[in-house]
Amino acid sequence: MIECAVLGDSIAVGIGLARPQCQTMAQIGITSATWVKRNAWHMPEARTMIISLGSNDRNIDTEAHIRHLRINAAADRVYWILPSRSRSPEAANAVARVAAEFGDRVLVPPAQHVGRDGVHLTRRGYQIIASQAR
Repeated sequence: MIECAVLGDSIAVGIGLARPQCQTMAQIGITSATWVKRNAWHMPEARTMIISLGSNDRNIDTEAHIRHLRINAAADRVYWILPSRSRSPEAANAVARVAAEFGDRVLVPPAQHVGRDGVHLTRRGYQIIASQAR
């Protein structure tokens, strides 16, 4: 079992850079469906798992995919990064429901550290979120 794993999309890439001690399995622009299809069967076992998915989902059943991921996640603690509600309210709601179902914690990016695109974080924003997932 490793100490920390970061899984997901470009936001996970940023979290991984802020937590270099973590194993990161992330890809810029990836949807939850594609991430699960490619990675759900070989995820690491981790004490702490940080997941960011849903921001790139359009017309995808985000909830089914992230629930599948979560069922297969072997971790002591799981943290979800809440996707931008303005860009993807359905994905944000799905993340909140799945996290609640499994007793996981949802981390909300601080508004003052969200970039101009309304999705990605500033360097400081990634550091703040990374420090909250312990």
